[in-house]
Amino acid sequence: MILIEPTLSKDQHVAFLSALILALKASYNNEVIEFWSNSRKNEEVRSFLLDYADISGGVIFKDIYFSAKPETASLLRRQVSLLVACWKCFTKKGNQHSGVIFCSTHWPMVIYMFWMKLLSRTRKPSAVIVHDTRSLLYNNKLTGPLVRLNRLNNRVVVLSRDIALNIIKKLNNRLPVKSINLPGIWMIDDIDRVIADEPVKFGFIGDSKKGVQLFYDIAKEVIAKESGVEFWVIGSSSIKEVEEYGDILKGMSVERLSMKEYNSRIESQTYLIFPYSKDRYNYRASATFVDALSFLKPVLSLDNTYISECFRELGDVGYLCENVEDIISKMHTILNSNYSDKYSAQVKTIFKNRSGFSVEDVGVKLRDIITYK
Repeated sequence: MILIEPTLSKDQHVAFLSALILALKASYNNEVIEFWSNSRKNEEVRSFLLDYADISGGVIFKDIYFSAKPETASLLRRQVSLLVACWKCFTKKGNQHSGVIFCSTHWPMVIYMFWMKLLSRTRKPSAVIVHDTRSLLYNNKLTGPLVRLNRLNNRVVVLSRDIALNIIKKLNNRLPVKSINLPGIWMIDDIDRVIADEPVKFGFIGDSKKGVQLFYDIAKEVIAKESGVEFWVIGSSSIKEVEEYGDILKGMSVERLSMKEYNSRIESQTYLIFPYSKDRYNYRASATFVDALSFLKPVLSLDNTYISECFRELGDVGYLCENVEDIISKMHTILNSNYSDKYSAQVKTIFKNRSGFSVEDVGVKLRDIITYK
């Protein structure tokens, strides 16, 4: 099985890609998995797998770009590199792999892949896993070609059942979309490691796009009335954000966190906070929410399509809030009550019910989708 991921952004879903590789290994256990990306992404994923998982039995990493630094190459050179890579994976000789999975948020790249498959005349199955579907929904020029190419033994897969239903409805049933859960690698398997300690730490994973200013506003209002509480940012920030929010929010830095530091900060939090907008997460999944499952952390989140579905599947794993005022109210309740019993129950619920997001379960479902079961 070949997994292709062409994006060039730094630290783009390394844990998710690593989990996806393990899911494929779990379901194609007699087959070597090939991961094709840029050299930097290959090294990040390889390092993550060596540190946090067993990849004995074979994962091959291949660079799909002509240039050693594709981010500095011209757009044309990068596009040609990608087209050549797609052609190679579909015309590979023999029965060396069961199919091709393309993982991207960029729909034009998806169409390139499907065209290369059409030209190669291969019968091997293929699928595209899309993290963010909004560009498809708001670009009618992409819909027609994708619908036609999707009939050629291809599958479009998103990371949430409800998001799949939203897309199908939005496109008037023109594009059949399948779904899997976003897989995770469990960093904590011992519930005794997760305790309701003091001070209570509320952690936010992300940057300005995900709502760090809103997190700051929440923290400012809560800290004005409460003691014994800390608010942490887990991720890199701009210089302007550090200057504006660093007086209240802890952990802010312009430097990119190492994976070790990133994991350490998540583990040290009491709750993880998701003040993400409905517009952003009605059509995309959240890898950081799966990080919460990985570290057995209860959450406080604004209601949106993705998080709401996760709560229905998992049970009581925190607080699903209608608005920012509701998040603040829940924080006051936590800080002014003996919350440890409820907290422990939520941790146990996560531990018990997160198996549907495991690499084993997701791998089985992904294989069924690819093989048309």
